Amino acid sequence: MAKSQFDLGFLPRECPPYMAIFQTVQKMCRKQNQILEHNIDQAALSKVLCVFPHLKELTVHFCVPLETKPWLEAYIDLDMNVTEGLYAHHMQVIAQALSDRSSIHLRGFQIQTGHQYEISDLMSLSAHLQELLVGIRSLKMTQSESALELLSQWELNIDQLDMCDMMIDYDTLKRVFSANQPTLRSIGFHNVVVTEVPFEESASQLSVDILSELIGARRGAQGQATYCHCHSRHNGWRILWENEPLV
Repeated sequence: MAKSQFDLGFLPRECPPYMAIFQTVQKMCRKQNQILEHNIDQAALSKVLCVFPHLKELTVHFCVPLETKPWLEAYIDLDMNVTEGLYAHHMQVIAQALSDRSSIHLRGFQIQTGHQYEISDLMSLSAHLQELLVGIRSLKMTQSESALELLSQWELNIDQLDMCDMMIDYDTLKRVFSANQPTLRSIGFHNVVVTEVPFEESASQLSVDILSELIGARRGAQGQATYCHCHSRHNGWRILWENEPLV
């Protein structure tokens, strides 16, 4: 691209020389490879968690690429970065670094709209996400429709599921509840929109009635107003089954 701009008559000061671009990109790719080859990210995260044994919340932001300079962005093809299996790798790192956690809150876990993922990539990502939840009894999800879709076929062995600010299709919810009937005892929700509801003409806010229809009538089921787990602490709803799983 730099040569093309030069051929089109751009002044030298308006486009960086080829070697400046090459050396910058080479350095960036070398750093990415070093992190992957030597498991630097996993080692760093594991050490941090050991230093804070009572840590109650971990927020992880994924960014691509590692570092860019404003003048360089126009010259970088996204394929030059290590994108193959990117999210699956991140999930594997987090899953291996986290252990002995009874509760996990997934916030903003969304697959980029329009990204062409291979089926094998989605299966790998789903498996690593499931690995992250091994041993977890309480799963909270906010704006994480993609995560729920990936997990909808897995038996998670969770007691409690909380959902907030999500738009989910009816069949996905049904698969989640069906897969986790043996253990699930509590479902909380706030601002959850359900699409493709068989008995509704349009998308509907998840309600106690819709949820009851999804899971069927259960003995001892109780619906109660409660605070949502989100930071805004809005009013939500929870259905409980006292000492009885959804079987």
